[in-house]
Amino acid sequence: MKFAILHLSDIHIKNTENHVFDKVNEIINSIKNKLFDEKFLFIVTTGDIANTGNNQEYNEAINFYKKLEEELAIYLKDLSIKFIFSPGNHDCDFSISNDIRELVLEKINKDDFEIDNIKKDYISNCVSVQENYFNFKSELEDKSAIYEPLNSSLFTRYEFKLDDYIIAFNSYNFSFMSSRNEEQSRLKFPCKSIRDTLQSRTSKPKSINISLYHHPLHWLNHRNIRSVRELINSTSEIVLTGHEHTSTVKTETDINTNSTHYIESSALQTSNANESSFKLIKIDLESKSEVIDDFSWEKESYTEIRNNSSINLDVKNNHYELKDEYFQKINSLGAQLSHKYKSDVTLEDLFIYQDLQVLNTGDMKVKENAKSLKDFEKIEKTLILGAETSGKTSLSYMLQIYYKRMGKLPIHISGTNLSKKDYDFDKIENLIEKNFLLQYHESLLDAYKKEDVSNILILIDEFDKLPFNNKYKGLFLNNLSKKYKNIILFAHDSFELEVFNDEILNDKDYEVKINNFNHYKIREFGHLLRDKLIKKWLILGREDIINTVQLHQEVVESAKTITSTVGLNIVPSYPLYLLTLLQAMEGNSAASLTESSYGHYYSHLITHSFVQNGINRKDWELYFNFCSSLAFNFFKNQNYKIDEEDLERFYSGYKSHHKIPVKYSTIEENLLKTKILNIYNGEYKFSFEYLYYFFVSKYLADNIHMRDIQVDIEKLVKNSYRIEFGNILMFLVHHSNKDLIINLLLEQTKQLFNDSKEFKFCDNELQKINGTISGPKVIQIEEQTIDETRKKQLSHYEERDNKLIKSDRDVANINESIEISKLDLFAKLNLAFKLTNILGEVAKNYYGSLSGDLKLSIIKETYALNLRALNIFVSNFEKHHALVEEAVMELLDKKGYVTSDKIETSAKRLIFNMIARLTEGFISKLSKSVANKDLMPIFKELKEENNTNKAFQIISLAIDLDFPKGLKTDVVKHYNSLEKNYLAQEVILRLVVDHLYMYHVDHKIKDSVMDQLGINKTVNNNILVKKNQNAINFKK
Repeated sequence: MKFAILHLSDIHIKNTENHVFDKVNEIINSIKNKLFDEKFLFIVTTGDIANTGNNQEYNEAINFYKKLEEELAIYLKDLSIKFIFSPGNHDCDFSISNDIRELVLEKINKDDFEIDNIKKDYISNCVSVQENYFNFKSELEDKSAIYEPLNSSLFTRYEFKLDDYIIAFNSYNFSFMSSRNEEQSRLKFPCKSIRDTLQSRTSKPKSINISLYHHPLHWLNHRNIRSVRELINSTSEIVLTGHEHTSTVKTETDINTNSTHYIESSALQTSNANESSFKLIKIDLESKSEVIDDFSWEKESYTEIRNNSSINLDVKNNHYELKDEYFQKINSLGAQLSHKYKSDVTLEDLFIYQDLQVLNTGDMKVKENAKSLKDFEKIEKTLILGAETSGKTSLSYMLQIYYKRMGKLPIHISGTNLSKKDYDFDKIENLIEKNFLLQYHESLLDAYKKEDVSNILILIDEFDKLPFNNKYKGLFLNNLSKKYKNIILFAHDSFELEVFNDEILNDKDYEVKINNFNHYKIREFGHLLRDKLIKKWLILGREDIINTVQLHQEVVESAKTITSTVGLNIVPSYPLYLLTLLQAMEGNSAASLTESSYGHYYSHLITHSFVQNGINRKDWELYFNFCSSLAFNFFKNQNYKIDEEDLERFYSGYKSHHKIPVKYSTIEENLLKTKILNIYNGEYKFSFEYLYYFFVSKYLADNIHMRDIQVDIEKLVKNSYRIEFGNILMFLVHHSNKDLIINLLLEQTKQLFNDSKEFKFCDNELQKINGTISGPKVIQIEEQTIDETRKKQLSHYEERDNKLIKSDRDVANINESIEISKLDLFAKLNLAFKLTNILGEVAKNYYGSLSGDLKLSIIKETYALNLRALNIFVSNFEKHHALVEEAVMELLDKKGYVTSDKIETSAKRLIFNMIARLTEGFISKLSKSVANKDLMPIFKELKEENNTNKAFQIISLAIDLDFPKGLKTDVVKHYNSLEKNYLAQEVILRLVVDHLYMYHVDHKIKDSVMDQLGINKTVNNNILVKKNQNAINFKK
């Protein structure tokens, strides 16, 4: 079962002087020995058959194709030859264009014109210039192969029978809107009229679908391109194009790993007789493989320039077609999200397969990605647990879509839709058939009844909400498993205890028990998955417009904001919340002037939930104020749960004080419905950490004029080394920029490490450390793309986050009073970093309202604090250098890491690298906390006022390097000015190399800086610091 395609494009046949006519025999000689047992040869031309679209050119074209057919038939007598065409812009005869066509095109070209609603007379006017092309095509095409329900002036489908297979060609007319002076991104194509019929037709079993058109997709209007791409990718295994006179082969893969191969052919004839190219594509339907041979004219014959470029075909066919309304339902996001570049955002547009914690092993660290569920052989019986908004239902829908496309029969059942007696075997069969008919076309019912059950997948969402007790849940599962092998259950994570411990649910008489399933729990998105989701959001609707540099920069900036907002378990890092934040970030202009941008994001998460659940806008203030009072009550009593009786009593007091008519039952119902509160074992608490922090800090901000509240804030500042109180403070500054808070923070900052001097990178501070080394030293770093670097960096962040303590609420006491001087070093460091972050947020978020002097003071104090903290470490290394060196040498000797003659050199290297890494860590952490383009005048002023302070100069450089275009050639001058100060030079070098890894840098600047700083790319893909006058080596 083999066939071949001779792919021609851009022939530009003229009335006379067509040099390609003399190449016909050479075309045949190039391919004749490559065609052995192929039954069909399809000669496919993707546009620009003619040069100006006149009749005489097409007469010449007919002669060309008939000669090609006749000559091939001499050599390959048993080969069936068929012609397939799609028109190009040169196939339009613009000499017959008229004013009406021009007016129609002007109307269609407007951005707000809905192309799917185009009138038939508009189309007739547009294609009027293609009349000669249609007459030509009619002479050569096989009319018996045309599938009439999909035959028009804009689209024609051809179907050919090859044994049990259907070979189909979908010919698109993208050129009907072409004009003389054609511009990119101006074309449009109406998909709606053909979508349903085409998708139904292409899903037939054993069919291979090849689409062809002239203009590559980026010639389409940006508002139209996505719908066209989605249609083509969902209905094509192979896509053939031309127009740009380039030869390319690429594969596009969608979220379900369905692949579409795009093959672009260069021109067969140009004005240059020495330029001519075409492709031969051979397809084996049994092995589902595709071999592409590329031919180009060299002197007097065609040379094969790419031999046996082989691709595996992913044949998309499944006769079980979902109903349109059902597919639209499961492919919707289920949330009111708006996107500025795409109006109809779907689940497939944004879905990311979640990471799963494997519960069966008992090891909390074992995880795998939900993509593993796409291996049908390994599913068997699986249970997926997850929190309320973790994306369980979305995952179940995506698996249904995926397995439907893979030729399986997935049937989705919601546990909330079962009746009380649906646990009997016969009732289960009726239930599955009922859901089949809701999801698939009724005409497929007989096929379903005959389907091998090994191909059926049962997906049961909300299994924990089945309308019967655990005994009958177990019976339901046992009866279901009698027939069906492949079952995936989805349930709330609170069901986990019952799964493993409930003996009734796992009755010993049941052959199948739920505790024997594969058990997984959906994890929150880590840094890597968040980046993927952000990238999908940002690229949506701009796939063919946005460049990689811009996309990378936007992803990095958005990820910074998301990470700061989400924090460590403060906001659930599930897609629903992340997408809501991304939407809020796009419309940040709506933020209140009394809130920071982050304050706006937290408000948006709450109000978005209100909107989703129909809470009247006039009542929002009531819920905000009541929740603030409740949160403050939790804060003062250090009790973060409340039973129903106490909650009703608390609301009664609040209602009486504020004279509110709303009933308690309404308040309680709406707070649960919006997931502001949740209830477990009869106790209410805030559903997520950010809600508690937001509301308690809102209460403090709203009542900051009261002395008691001011005392509480003073206590928060003094105890901000505690994670709990540091988080409340961080939220507090998002609500308010009151001087009281800033002054308290500055006062605390000044007291911290006040017995230490600021580190200045002075020579006298580093005599022993710098004295360790002199001369050339090599730093070797692996070279990688910025995407590879980003992935490694994010993996490191995830490992770090997993080790961090995320909450100390159990030990945090607001009345705890420990003098700063009595805190241990790590508590002081934690406090220093927390104060740096908070003050950085204040300066960045309120840059427009804070006075210049206050901003200057904030930034200067954060510099000073971090340099005092750094000095503690550097001065101790300097003071005890000999002891440290002796200890390291002893360790190296004991472990036998190096030979005895290299112990001293290795110890010096190890110590210096440790200090350099620590110093760069402090500087980098500080710069990232304060770096903001709106604060550049402040950074510049501090740098100029302290032009002899090497530390301030290096911090300023680190801030510059935290931005995409921050690397300038003057970094070399700065580096060279620090001659003999090897630690300062090393820190600069590390900052520069980090920047080169993280950002796209103009190649002229990059090459200049790398050359002058001695950074070199080696053959084995490493970046090295060369041995020259700028480099560093260790004394023996």
